Amino acid sequence: MSSFVGLLRRAKNIVRWNLMSQFQPENVAVHSYEVSIISHLLVCNWKNSVWKDVNPERMACLGLYHESSKNLLGDFLGPVKHANRNIRNAIKDLEREIEESLIKKIPAPLSTVMAPYICQNKEGLEAELTKAADEIAAFIKAKEEVEKGNVDFQSTYKKIARHQ
Repeated sequence: MSSFVGLLRRAKNIVRWNLMSQFQPENVAVHSYEVSIISHLLVCNWKNSVWKDVNPERMACLGLYHESSKNLLGDFLGPVKHANRNIRNAIKDLEREIEESLIKKIPAPLSTVMAPYICQNKEGLEAELTKAADEIAAFIKAKEEVEKGNVDFQSTYKKIARHQ
């Protein structure tokens, strides 16, 4: 168990947006925290009208662990990760292998409880909501950097704003 916790603690050392200058550097730990909050708030806000069957606390946990593989892999550069479908699929496969190896570091029966949070289902409403929260977090980061005059984030900000 201590090796699992140790690996997750690495998140604070993994820099996101590592090719871009940043006024406020962001790491995977901060990003995961923000995605967790956004996921939780999205579902809480719409719980009684739209997403009645979605558990806000579960969404918070999915947001918290959505980048777990990066604790071993680091954060792949966007231009590399999105260069083509073959590379993107190979990285997804590698991330899944890393997630499965993380689960093996957790003793049973806790590993059974944690597996769905670490090895997340990439299909369905929960996956879509986690992805939306991830994009909202990226949008907020880009907007903050642009507002401080950081031109490195202008194209990212515009791209995400068009996608919203």
